[in-house]
Amino acid sequence: MRDRRSDGRRKPCPAPPEDLCGRRSGIFVPVQWVLREAGVSHAAFREWRLERNYTRCPYYRKVGKCAYVRAEVAKEYLDNDGVPRVAKRPARWLTSQRAQELSGQHVDTLTAAARRGELRAVKYKGRLYFEPDLFQAYLRRRSIPEGWLSLADIARRTGLHTRTVLSRAKALGIQARVAPDPRAGGRRVNWYAPLDAAQIIEYKDILERPPEGWVHVSEEAERRGWSAGAVQNWLRRYGHPTVLARQPDARVAPSRYCPPESWQAYVEWRERWEAGILERPPEGWVHVSEEAERNGWSVGATHNWLRRYGHKTVPVRQPDDPKATPVRYCSPEAWRAYVEWRTRRSRRKSSDRKEGRDDQARTDQLHRRAPHAAAGRGGAAHAR
Repeated sequence: MRDRRSDGRRKPCPAPPEDLCGRRSGIFVPVQWVLREAGVSHAAFREWRLERNYTRCPYYRKVGKCAYVRAEVAKEYLDNDGVPRVAKRPARWLTSQRAQELSGQHVDTLTAAARRGELRAVKYKGRLYFEPDLFQAYLRRRSIPEGWLSLADIARRTGLHTRTVLSRAKALGIQARVAPDPRAGGRRVNWYAPLDAAQIIEYKDILERPPEGWVHVSEEAERRGWSAGAVQNWLRRYGHPTVLARQPDARVAPSRYCPPESWQAYVEWRERWEAGILERPPEGWVHVSEEAERNGWSVGATHNWLRRYGHKTVPVRQPDDPKATPVRYCSPEAWRAYVEWRTRRSRRKSSDRKEGRDDQARTDQLHRRAPHAAAGRGGAAHAR
């Protein structure tokens, strides 16, 4: 491992520069030390810092490959993690590793259950221990009733791939229950009730003939001059059921059918959408795609930003090809706001890169000047 010496001991984090954020380095501690003391993952600690806005200077700083937080931030996290600390190791209690093996859950999930009162946990020298009786009751509450089948069981009985089984369950609207599987080493898998599993097993992906009265999607779309793929995407996005049925000619691929109510809903939506397409853009409005490409920006990212922040865009029909996909225009005020946001973002990125280079230069200078002292100060930071 990169963070360990040849003798197996963990390397100490280098000491942060003395002028880090304009403050003395003694008030900073390595993030690795906080994670070992709390017994949590880096993702859980980062989520906690995001909730309290402790992600930037002067609360958090990264020097080279090592991250540091202020001592008061580390103390607040260690004091308020909701797990009491004991001076003596509890006898016959489950370690965090054994608890993860039995439950198939991450240690962060088990810690959250302890905060909710479902489990009883204590910390001894930075390691978590769980009370065995409450833990067994917790496992019994999460156990799967008799007769339920896992995703692998259904795939084995039907001889299908697990993805095909998942698509069948999605088509039938069946919700799975996620729980650990003792046969799979405690790994969390999807479980289905007996009746739901029977529906999935008996489900036929391709019917011999379509249901009576259902609409042939491709034929109707081509007759009206619409894209069959766009129609199927709309039906799938808004949860309308569709089925595949074989054609009289066996050489022709199966076709997709939908109920007449779903087709009528799509026709009404399409008419409303086409009624909102303008023949020419409003005066002074900006062509989003052209301006984004001219500035070297992503067209999709530009549209997503305008949509996210509530800026109105209007579709305009292309004069040279009326059947082509309409292009979108936005108001000059919306485009000006987007340009200002891009400018601020680029400045912030360049500033962050410059600060990172300065921090790296300070760290290199510190190690060149006194490498042994730097390592000693890093060990002192660990102790603090």
